[in-house]
Amino acid sequence: MAEHVLAVLYRNAEHAAAMAHCRVETIWVARNRPGITNHALAQALYNNLEEVGAPSCNDDAVAAAQQIQSGLGIEPMEKPFLDECESLISPQDAETALREHLAPWQKNWTSDDYVDMTHYAPTVRFYVSRPALKPAPGRGAYPGWVMNALGGIPAAIDPTIEVAGKTIAGTFVDMLTDPELLASAAEEFKQRKADDPTEALLPADFMPPTGLAWPDYAPAEGIGFGAAAGERTWHPQAL
Repeated sequence: MAEHVLAVLYRNAEHAAAMAHCRVETIWVARNRPGITNHALAQALYNNLEEVGAPSCNDDAVAAAQQIQSGLGIEPMEKPFLDECESLISPQDAETALREHLAPWQKNWTSDDYVDMTHYAPTVRFYVSRPALKPAPGRGAYPGWVMNALGGIPAAIDPTIEVAGKTIAGTFVDMLTDPELLASAAEEFKQRKADDPTEALLPADFMPPTGLAWPDYAPAEGIGFGAAAGERTWHPQAL
């Protein structure tokens, strides 16, 4: 699927360049291969997450959320945070819910930079929700700054950080004290690598394109990157 998307992008770029009497140069910055699942570690981590429990919003967090709602002209809610922010979902149920929205042929979902690490060691990833507010009837989505603001209010964001930290710490303790867990994770990793031996998508001698020009931003008054508007600057500059 990615190859089909790239083919369309390449054709569009070539046609746009031809119309503008320009040429197209392709430079790869990075490539990711699909990640390798590890159910053994995933279950061990979720066991710890269950023991720690979901984040819980205290009165200070509720008061901060209500103040945001009030400032937006929304009647403050008694329980302003989404119920999902304070509940747990197992890996199995989360996978089932996700698959309901994917095409049957689609194996993977979204992209990230961590997935390449899964090809070198058994890896597990989990999500802890950021504090988010319930939508107000007839008001549509909250402005983007609301979630950012909640992420900077200790009463709202600290519970999620604490849950994540305790869950990770507990999983590390399990791996240090349970040889069977490590053996199971290692065996699963070995088997999945054998079943799908995807090689790195960039050559071994690939060099990152560090010589690209700094974006041509017009510097604001008193703020700049050492180049006047309309000029391009390379960092580090050639001597």
